[in-house]
Amino acid sequence: MKKIKLLSVFLLLSILNGYAEKLYVTSAQATNDNSLQNVLLHANSGDTILFNIQSSIIELYSELIINKSITIDGINTYNGDTITIMQNGEYARILEIDGSDNIINIENLKLTKGTKGCIYLGENNILNLIHCYIYSNFSYDAYSLSFGGIYADKNSKLTLSNCLMEDNRGLDACSIYGYYSSINIKNSSFSKDYTLSVARSITLEGGSLTIKDCNIYNNTLGIQLFNADMTMQRCSITHNSHTGNAFGGGVCVFSGTINIEDSEISNNLAGDGSGIWVIDSDLTIQNSIISDNQSTTTGGGILFSGNKLLIDKCLIENNTCYNGGGGICLWDGDDIDNIMIKNSTINNNEVTNSYNEHSGGGIYSVSVPFKLLNSTISNNKVRYGDGGGIAYYSFMGDISLVNNTIYNNTAQRKGGGIYMTLINSKAEVINNTIVNNMAQAGSGIYFGPLLLANGTEGNGTLSIFNNLIVQNNNTDFEREEDYGNAMTLIRGQSNIGSFKGSMNNVDTEFLKYDSSTDLFQNNYPLLADNGGFTKTIALSNTSIAIGKGVPYIDGFEIPLLDQRGYYRNNPPCIGAYEYDGTFNNNKIINEISSNVYSVNSSIVITNLLTYSQITIFDLNGRLLLKKITKDNQINIPMMKGVYIVKINNGYRKVVVN
Repeated sequence: MKKIKLLSVFLLLSILNGYAEKLYVTSAQATNDNSLQNVLLHANSGDTILFNIQSSIIELYSELIINKSITIDGINTYNGDTITIMQNGEYARILEIDGSDNIINIENLKLTKGTKGCIYLGENNILNLIHCYIYSNFSYDAYSLSFGGIYADKNSKLTLSNCLMEDNRGLDACSIYGYYSSINIKNSSFSKDYTLSVARSITLEGGSLTIKDCNIYNNTLGIQLFNADMTMQRCSITHNSHTGNAFGGGVCVFSGTINIEDSEISNNLAGDGSGIWVIDSDLTIQNSIISDNQSTTTGGGILFSGNKLLIDKCLIENNTCYNGGGGICLWDGDDIDNIMIKNSTINNNEVTNSYNEHSGGGIYSVSVPFKLLNSTISNNKVRYGDGGGIAYYSFMGDISLVNNTIYNNTAQRKGGGIYMTLINSKAEVINNTIVNNMAQAGSGIYFGPLLLANGTEGNGTLSIFNNLIVQNNNTDFEREEDYGNAMTLIRGQSNIGSFKGSMNNVDTEFLKYDSSTDLFQNNYPLLADNGGFTKTIALSNTSIAIGKGVPYIDGFEIPLLDQRGYYRNNPPCIGAYEYDGTFNNNKIINEISSNVYSVNSSIVITNLLTYSQITIFDLNGRLLLKKITKDNQINIPMMKGVYIVKINNGYRKVVVN
């Protein structure tokens, strides 16, 4: 009975849809019955079109129209070459997909010389392109939408896989223009899309773009989105040039939700935000590199003016701009909990204007509240202005700097490390290491008010705890005394540094040093990989900063972890680095009565005292486990490795096999 029913269904489908066939194109001549044009015309939905012709080039003089679900495979079975379809008609596309609800699969084709663009994908249709080469198509129609490569119309779905799009040109878009459509691109490249207009390589107006494992390079602009969302993973967007006062060389967004992961955006040019420019958007960037971008005005690496920003585990390096924000320019935003930079390195960015006061070599914020956590701001520069590392001008916006290393930044005027001016604003600076920065005033931190429109000064509050502010070339910390009544400084005794007067010279008792350099009394603070996501400056084993911090302050949150993510002691160290050298791996003391050994991928401890505290570290000092036991014996499963076991106040090294 089941076989009869299945046969009936098969016959019904066959009657309704006909049999799916393999149809062969055997002639390159358009007038021949077996030409591509005629085979397409007589094909049924579900058919597959193949090629078996002597010539691998098919010349068109009009557009190919597809209004049915079809598959085209461009491998020429005659000689194994890839078929090239070339448009020789005047003002004509190569392919137009009409009708509705059709699914078109095109594989292994080369499409070129379209003079009205290459492919039009009509509304409510699906186009899948695999291993296709779309190149040298153009459209310069000033009176209608002008795209070089592909136009995906409303509610359509476009997928590209392992494709190359190159040298496509249009006034509105070069490679792809999507209008409220869904575009999915993977393992593809886009290059040499140049134009005299503002066309972009990929443009999406409404809808969504998912792009993975792609390269976008040597174009006028990489990606531009209008009221559209994008997910990008493992992509490279490089050497795009959107010159003049234009926005965004790599990525430019006018409203959308943007997620960028594991990608590189580098060597792009633009007026503002050469790497990434976003407005009225939510932007998340993770595990990515934003480097070597150049802006002629503001925001060398990133210009953000939006709703939510998260930069996590990123490297923002070697970017430049002329005015403000060599690495990052924060231009608009109003909620400190929505704008966060963490676990990131902002290094060697520069504001190049040598004539006017422009600021923020690493980060420049104009009344945009933000949090900076567990990050390193290093080697940034402002040629003429304030805030070599960070410049923050606040009109009723707060800032929080916790667990950061601010190192070797330079400003020609004020605030080598950090420059802050506040109106009705609060700033908290907790557990930071601020070292070796340079400026004429306030080399470590410069704190002052902004003047109100009526000429009076606005008030601001700076709360500063557990910071190591040392070895900056002028005053480590300077407060603008002329406006002292307008400002509140909340400062505990848990900071180390000179808060007024001359430079606070320190010696090797504070930090680990690189003795190979001849700076600062033959010692130079050593920024190194000490664990975690960013480089840090470790404390020396005799530093007076060890254990001198305060663990709790009413109204403030003292971090439980240091910049690297290692647990802090109680009391904690001052600065971003928690000293983890309380044991010496070359001299592990054995003055404990307990037995410690390894068996069956576990650490076994016997002969314990009642209520013993067990703490286990790795060889980098990272705290792995901490517990109190009242048992005489304990068995702790561990991965293969070498560990330091602390039992109450004694230590033992153990190898787990």
